[in-house]
Amino acid sequence: MNYVIGLGSNLGSRRASLQAALALLDAGSARVLEVSQLYESDPVGPPQPRYYNAAVRVDSDLPA
Repeated sequence: MNYVIGLGSNLGSRRASLQAALALLDAGSARVLEVSQLYESDPVGPPQPRYYNAAVRVDSDLPA
């Protein structure tokens, strides 16, 4: 089954954190099919660093 997962990071090396998440998904029970462009967004709530966001489409036999 195909799933779309939203990813986001605003601490440390944001890009490296998202790349690590993709690698973990692909090494686990999901196969990464597509990755969106990287988007930067303002945080909501208390003062904090800006976010990097992406969406990823994966194929997995695991239930939602």
